[in-house]
Amino acid sequence: EDVNNIIFKIFQVFGIIISLFIIVTPTWLFTIFLFPIQIILILVGIWVIYSIIISLKNKREGAIILLSGFILFFIFIINDILFSQNVFRTSFFAPIGLVIFIFCQSIVLSIRYARVFRTAEYLSANLQKEVSQKTVILKKQKEELENINKKLILLEQMKELLIQTVVHDINTYATIIIGDINLF
Repeated sequence: EDVNNIIFKIFQVFGIIISLFIIVTPTWLFTIFLFPIQIILILVGIWVIYSIIISLKNKREGAIILLSGFILFFIFIINDILFSQNVFRTSFFAPIGLVIFIFCQSIVLSIRYARVFRTAEYLSANLQKEVSQKTVILKKQKEELENINKKLILLEQMKELLIQTVVHDINTYATIIIGDINLF
């Protein structure tokens, strides 16, 4: 997220091409190209360190741990390159650096997983609290609506009674008036 994806894609393509070249060609052929491959490997390592430093500046969680682990891994890779070129008289340490880097990645992943788990627990607890609060509010609203409904039913009954009374009274007066008119 923090670095240019085009450079990442270019390094991926180079990595696939180099890997296929090493797998397909005989040992004597790819060892001729070992030094250019090692130079590309160093460039990739520098780019990865740069990328992790950018992540560190952007305050990404665990970036310092990844940076520490990768720097150790990169130092061991450089040692192995220099050892293979007969510059140093040490041994191959890249596998140890790889284990250290993988351990650093597992630490970062466990920290992130723990944070996500805590967030999920918090949200779950708050969700239950929120559901409880909304349930209480809904019960109160239901009671209010039931009371309003009872009042409306009572008003409807009173309206019907009033209409019946008015119609009865009108009919009574109409009958009296009509009766009086018929007498004449």
